[in-house]
Amino acid sequence: RMHWRSHFIQKLETQPSLECQDQCLAFSNLRRQPGDFNQQYYDAWCEGRTGFPFVDACMRCLIRCGWVNFRMRAMLVSFATYNLWLDWKKIAGH
Repeated sequence: RMHWRSHFIQKLETQPSLECQDQCLAFSNLRRQPGDFNQQYYDAWCEGRTGFPFVDACMRCLIRCGWVNFRMRAMLVSFATYNLWLDWKKIAGH
C-alpha cells in the first residue's frame, strides 16, 4: 500500500495536470453536455440515499466522520461515475 501511495505522489509531483485533466482526451466531452448532469442522482449520492446499502453506509460514514479509507473512497467515486453516470470533475470536490 505504501508503494502505491508513493507511486501516485510521484505521479502528481511530475505531472500535476493529472489532478484536473482527463487521462484520455478522447473522453473529454463525455458527460459534459448540457443536461447530462443529473442533480437528483448527485444529491442522493451526497446524502447516502442511493438505495444501495453499502454505498449509502460508506457515504453516511464519510458525512459523519469526515473520513473513509482508500477502498471506500474508490468505491464511492466508481459508483458515482459508472452507475450514476456523474462527471468525475463535478463530484471530485465532495
